[in-house]
Amino acid sequence: MAKKVVLALVFVSVGLVVLRANGDRGTSEVITRPAQQEALWQRLEEKERELNIKEAKLKKEEERLRLLREEVESKITELRRLVRQLKAEVEVREEEREKRLEGLAKLYEAMQPQDAAKVLEGMDSETAARIIMKMNPRKAGKIWSFMKVKKSCEISKKIIRMR
Repeated sequence: MAKKVVLALVFVSVGLVVLRANGDRGTSEVITRPAQQEALWQRLEEKERELNIKEAKLKKEEERLRLLREEVESKITELRRLVRQLKAEVEVREEEREKRLEGLAKLYEAMQPQDAAKVLEGMDSETAARIIMKMNPRKAGKIWSFMKVKKSCEISKKIIRMR
């Protein structure tokens, strides 16, 4: 009959004790680890505790970073929505401005050319250029003929630079 040897590790308040039991004889003996092995075992246990602490800290940091990433992604999404909204509002305002300019162009076209020229000369060159660009070219030409040369040159330069 073959011998059966069972080893059991038991933690005792002082340290680790190894029990070796001989199954055939029903006897057991207590083997204590030498001091070097015990010190090594304790260092290993301490390293394990340190690693567990580091692992817990890393998990907390990962969670914090995950939450920050979600927050940043949420803010980016919100900013993109706001940019789209602002672009739409700017587009609406530009369309309204263009309609007002067209209305003014029609108004000045209906005026006597010399009167319209006086009004346009009193405006800033950019606004006058935008209005003139909305006018019928023949009517704008008649108005242009009554404008002072210096002002008509300024307006012409603005028209050239317009997109």
